[in-house]
Amino acid sequence: MTDRAGNWILMRGLTRECRHWGGFTELLAQSLPHSSIQCIDLPGNGALCNESSPDEIADITDRVRAQSGENSDVHLLGLSMGGMVACDWALRYPEEVQGVVLINSSLADLSPVWQRIRWQVWWSVLCAFLAPRERRESMIYRLTCNVREDHESTLQQWLRYQRECPVRRRNFLYQLRAAAHYHLPVSGNQLTQEALILASAGDHLVDPVCSEHLASAFGNRVHLHPDAGHDLTHDDPIWVVEQITEWLGQTAESPLPLSAQR
Repeated sequence: MTDRAGNWILMRGLTRECRHWGGFTELLAQSLPHSSIQCIDLPGNGALCNESSPDEIADITDRVRAQSGENSDVHLLGLSMGGMVACDWALRYPEEVQGVVLINSSLADLSPVWQRIRWQVWWSVLCAFLAPRERRESMIYRLTCNVREDHESTLQQWLRYQRECPVRRRNFLYQLRAAAHYHLPVSGNQLTQEALILASAGDHLVDPVCSEHLASAFGNRVHLHPDAGHDLTHDDPIWVVEQITEWLGQTAESPLPLSAQR
């Protein structure tokens, strides 16, 4: 059974940064009090917005590994494209990784493009790319989040993140290319670590069948949230933390605060 203590590295997806985790990181830290929780921005996002984003997942992985400073006994948690980086890291450097959590992620050799980005939203994704900052963030919110109660406050936070750390359109394209072309590494295509695969039945961006394909390839099963959107850690962070603590074989050592519950 996986040891709950240790180092956890969290990675977000396309054009998102560490601050987009919201309160999820605090909830996870409270449930894993003996672990260190480290959020890392992918190149081109957040604190690294002035860097050029690679257009290959393997290159992003190597940059993240160098940035993390942690190369042994790590747990990797990745959402969407962050899940691809987590998967690539675990497959190419298996001796460094203790376990992986993949949330609403996908691989090009396991799922067709119209499932990896639902064909119904292709136009919306293109419009988001071309739109000015305010409209782009609003469109991303509608595409990825199904919980609407905090729409205005969350959107204002996201706009502040983009004003402070703007993602260049060029980096948007590079990241999109990296995600679109990511295949299992030739050197190894089976995870040797324990893996938890989470998906959202209400994901309007990525078909949850992509997570089923991941689970089938790695000999796992999918834990499916009944109605959350693509940004599962926004829509129901408590559920995600519960899935992780159950996966680790232990209950949380302290109850989640009432203020964190919806």
